Amino acid sequence: MKTRPAKIKVSGYGVLGNFNLRRSLVLLQPPEKKLEYLDANFVEDAITILLSKIKEDGFLEPLIVSELTLQDGRKLSFEWRDGLEHTLPRPLAISEVRFRVHKGIQYYYRNLEFQGLESISEGQAQGYFVETGFLIHLRSKRVYTPTRLERGLSSLSGALEQKGYESANAYVTSLHRDDTTGAVDASIKVEQGLKSVVRSVQEEFFKEKETTPYRTTPTIFQQTYSRYWLQDFTQYLKTNSFHDGYPDTQVEIKTLHRETVGKLIEHDLLATVHQGPQVTLGKVAFAGQEKTKESIMKKRVRLQEGELLNRIKVEEGRSRLAQLGTFESVQLKYDQVDEHNRGVTYNVREGKTVDISLLFGYGSYELLRAGFEAEHRNIWGLGHSERLKVVQSFKSSSGEYTYTIPDILGRDVDFFLNASALRREEISFLREEYGGGFGLHRYFHPIATDVSTRYNYMILKAADTSPTFFLEGAQNPNVGTIITDIRHDRRDDPLYPRNGYRIYYNMEIANQYLGGDVAYERFQLSGFYHHPLWGGTMGQPRFDPWSSRHPGRPPAEFALSIGDSSLAAPIPFAVTRRIKRHHGMPWARLSARKRFRSHRWNWNKP
Repeated sequence: MKTRPAKIKVSGYGVLGNFNLRRSLVLLQPPEKKLEYLDANFVEDAITILLSKIKEDGFLEPLIVSELTLQDGRKLSFEWRDGLEHTLPRPLAISEVRFRVHKGIQYYYRNLEFQGLESISEGQAQGYFVETGFLIHLRSKRVYTPTRLERGLSSLSGALEQKGYESANAYVTSLHRDDTTGAVDASIKVEQGLKSVVRSVQEEFFKEKETTPYRTTPTIFQQTYSRYWLQDFTQYLKTNSFHDGYPDTQVEIKTLHRETVGKLIEHDLLATVHQGPQVTLGKVAFAGQEKTKESIMKKRVRLQEGELLNRIKVEEGRSRLAQLGTFESVQLKYDQVDEHNRGVTYNVREGKTVDISLLFGYGSYELLRAGFEAEHRNIWGLGHSERLKVVQSFKSSSGEYTYTIPDILGRDVDFFLNASALRREEISFLREEYGGGFGLHRYFHPIATDVSTRYNYMILKAADTSPTFFLEGAQNPNVGTIITDIRHDRRDDPLYPRNGYRIYYNMEIANQYLGGDVAYERFQLSGFYHHPLWGGTMGQPRFDPWSSRHPGRPPAEFALSIGDSSLAAPIPFAVTRRIKRHHGMPWARLSARKRFRSHRWNWNKP
């Protein structure tokens, strides 16, 4: 007979809060099997975790009532404020436990003042203690706890240290807590001290087992001195030696001279670089792969046996293996052959090959939308991938399919085939688009930019047009186009961005020589900037300058569709007259979007 696991319930902290608190208790149970009965240790540990998380949200004096239902039906109840009030009787066999949360007052910063700030603005300083940048100041974004206060003081001191103020110190001069309202008034004193700079660095390089440097390089600096700069400079010296085949390079930096000049403390440093033995790369091996072909993995890591061992290239190879998307983990191990020869083994663990996501959404025009997105990775064991996305709404049906072959034309250049179909009910007509194409894609890591160029062949149709629909140009044409997309993305999160920007440029050229019936050019530049407005809501201003020349552009392409779920309507008659006269139309739009988080449900198959 199948046993029923013990029930764990949390209430009193809001719907989402109850869910998050209950999820935090999952770690207390064995991952492979949920327990039929809980014991006293579980309840005491759970109380400790719950109180910690509730206090971290600013509720410094919470009360939790634990109601226990035992195996024999008896019920016990205990009240907890600090987790140490009770030692539960043992043994206990608990079939159900409910934690009722009485959170009490939430403490928040009402006033937060700083004294002595010079190199950091007050707004920046406040950012280490509360969430800033919101148009509306909510209590939930200005939470006070003693732990957060100490963390903020440490972060503020660290930020000043990074700017070169080695002796910077931040401390609280006054703190007033109103236990009736939860308001906290705090005053913080900042003592920056003098700024430290690096005046010069003498670099000495030692080869294996040598006691005198074979190269000495004096360098004049005027850099901010801090432990962060020291870490970066140390890594810089190591990296240069890694490229030359010295994987065991060690760097030691010490101060030769330190003096105060005006308002600065100037440092003269000595950097000693012990490079160790120069090492040659031996055998490159792979372990753990089952479906992925070794030839593809060798192509991705780009290492040649017999060359100098460059730790940077070896790590880059590991990163490129992970980018295939077929492995859950990629581990690296060096195999010592002798003092001057080492092999490399990449240990991989293959992940799921099929990922299916259910999609749900709502739009002002299309109303409810639902669909799925399926991705199949590592096809044929060659690292190929395919993606299918199908979406149905009250106003439209769409489907997209993409097949990608990585590194087909040199390094980091992917080849892809794509097909798409769209049927959408617009205000003035029924839009139908079918077609596909092929192209090349490359991502430039140093500048965070995607570039793709593709040939697309589409069959366009504007059906069920209304009497007012502007009919001029080719009707229901076939369109052959060359499309170039450039995307520069500096957002902090691709799914739920809070800050940053994204720039998108699109160039589309259609011509009869490309197999179509029409000729036109379109250029579009879009910009997105993200900034938080208030909790859970994101501001997304968008600017779209656009221009086009279209002597024979089809009517369906004349229809302007502003936004993801907005209406599409033909260009007014006055505008079309101007187009005919000047053979082009520039326009721009500025919009704002309010974004809320949504969810998708996933199903994976090995």
